[in-house]
Amino acid sequence: MTKRTGVAVACAAGVLAVAVVAWRPWAARPAAERPSAEPAANAAANAAAGLPGKGAGAVPAPPTRAGETGRVAVSRDGTNRLVWVDGRWLHPEDSAIVTTALDAALDDDDADKILAEAARLKQHADPEVRSRVAFALSWLGMRGLPDLTSMLTDPDPDVAAEVLDHWKSSLSEIESEPDKAALLGAAAEVLGSDMSDEMLFDLVMECSMLENEYALPQLVTLLGSVTKPEQKQEVIDALHTAMEHENPSDNEEVLRQQALEEAANLARENQAAQPAAPGEGMPPAQPVQGLPGLSRRNH
Repeated sequence: MTKRTGVAVACAAGVLAVAVVAWRPWAARPAAERPSAEPAANAAANAAAGLPGKGAGAVPAPPTRAGETGRVAVSRDGTNRLVWVDGRWLHPEDSAIVTTALDAALDDDDADKILAEAARLKQHADPEVRSRVAFALSWLGMRGLPDLTSMLTDPDPDVAAEVLDHWKSSLSEIESEPDKAALLGAAAEVLGSDMSDEMLFDLVMECSMLENEYALPQLVTLLGSVTKPEQKQEVIDALHTAMEHENPSDNEEVLRQQALEEAANLARENQAAQPAAPGEGMPPAQPVQGLPGLSRRNH
């Protein structure tokens, strides 16, 4: 080995030793306390927000402890804010932040809180937020259906399609005919003249599977909700098929009256056919003479 080579090797060894000495105390620190390379990864996303930091486009270092979730970084001009959530900086209006309380309510299976958050957010400007609301309402089943029904006309086509899928799935789980009928009528009123031919067909088919006592009033509601001539005729045909009236009218107003009268008559007949509760219809009990505390009924 030449003298020059020996000097080079000695220098390299010295540099390596210094690096090891410097690395060992850094490596010995808990991972959460080590300097993070995260700012570089976030720089592109946050530079536009004008966040403070070293150099143009620099971003603040991420929090070093899990408990610092929610830490806020403010832009130089004070107009933009980002919040540290789940390992990333997010704008306060990001759907993941807006729906934090809703997501927590889902995790806790807190129906009342879910309904409260859904009522607050179901008209939010962000389609992603409304999509999350629709999912949360579908999770509640029957309890979420009224609010889910009100979202059937969402202005975003993708969200509207999601709402409709959730609505159909939840509706299929309802066994009570009065409850199902009420929701079919509510859907008809919400959709109104915006109802698609496919949706109208689905509603008519759902009504056809109900007893006339419940189906006829909802078909009448459908008839009053749609405005296209071909859709009106479809509902009129469905009423003619379902009704037991000898001569159902082709006049819309007369047909409505006939259908509602038939439904009311069926309701009265079904009510009269119900078995009386024990003691119902019997005369009030009279005290038995000479035996305090006992009573008898008149015969």
